[in-house]
Amino acid sequence: MSVATALAPLSSLNSQLSKPFTTALPAASFFEDEEVFFSDDDEDIDSIFNGPPPSIVVIGATGGTGLRALQGLLDVGWEPSRIRLLTRNPDAPLCQALRDKLGFKIFEVDFDDKSDENSNRLRMALQGCSGCYVHALGSDTRKVKKGVAGDRARSLAFDIASQCYGNNKFHVVLNSAAGEPNHGVNRIQEMHNIERVCNEWKNIRLTSLRANLFMEEFWKTYIRPSVCNKGKFSFSVPSDRSIHLTSVRDMGKLAGTVLLRDIILKNNDSDDSSSSSSSRVMNVAGDVLTAEEIAAVFAKAQDSPCRHSSGRASAWFCRLFFRDLYQIIRFYRRTTETTDIPKLQQEFPGLLTDFKSFLDETDWGNPDLSYANFTDVDRLLSKSPRP
Repeated sequence: MSVATALAPLSSLNSQLSKPFTTALPAASFFEDEEVFFSDDDEDIDSIFNGPPPSIVVIGATGGTGLRALQGLLDVGWEPSRIRLLTRNPDAPLCQALRDKLGFKIFEVDFDDKSDENSNRLRMALQGCSGCYVHALGSDTRKVKKGVAGDRARSLAFDIASQCYGNNKFHVVLNSAAGEPNHGVNRIQEMHNIERVCNEWKNIRLTSLRANLFMEEFWKTYIRPSVCNKGKFSFSVPSDRSIHLTSVRDMGKLAGTVLLRDIILKNNDSDDSSSSSSSRVMNVAGDVLTAEEIAAVFAKAQDSPCRHSSGRASAWFCRLFFRDLYQIIRFYRRTTETTDIPKLQQEFPGLLTDFKSFLDETDWGNPDLSYANFTDVDRLLSKSPRP
């Protein structure tokens, strides 16, 4: 399904929205230079809804790049107090910081726990919520455990269904992955399995945001040190191979926008609400560059030379010892999947990030920063969308 048919133009909703949600971090909630989804008039947000502003559940965003997705939700106006974070470890320092410093609501839920007690906690978290953003249902590890994501999705779907009555549908937005049917990647297949499970339930309406290569991956130890210290971008694709790139923060922006758009249409009993009753799938990317062009953008951001290396030796190493990682390498060498970025920009004006802007926003040129800084709540959630 094309983006145009999947989502009605957001501009048609601007007249229905007045003042944006008042977040705990005003600097992170607005774009200074671009037209945004929310206008800045004098009417209070409460007047838009028949009752209190809605809440949403967010799953799998309490570690690593998940904070980037939370930034995106704040960017488009969601208040931390209206976001319920599900985690198996609510006492972790990161979760405590999100709760105590920023006002996110934390719920302890373990999707591998089949007990009634855990199920009750999940239902309590879902109660009264208007939708859900699933950032992840599995850990970000080299080895993919087949079937785990699908099993966790079934637990989630069952308890969501228990919250719905009659013809009501619960809107789930999923962080999925772009890939043609014969992609051959276990990690991508696990995400598509979650899509399949959600679509089996008539009480769930799924919007699947299929990301391409996350820009945040370049901050990890297998890429960033070599780029910054050796001027070598090792990525096992030909230098002229085009790569679609997605910011995790943009996934949060789009998820938050889609969920709020649906809420407003339902709240206003809009005739357009019937057109959004089916599931949707859309590829998401903010930029497309060749590997050689990516190296050039790195060089400019860090003010030092950088060249692309196809890294065939590392690809063979992964083929021998890290099969799941090798599948991903092979996928990027062969995939024919594309994303219509101009169409996406038309539907979500001002919400997509190109690669240069991503490097500037995340301070790529700062040698003191590493991937570990992505779990720094104070740093990440207090930065403005544009430097």
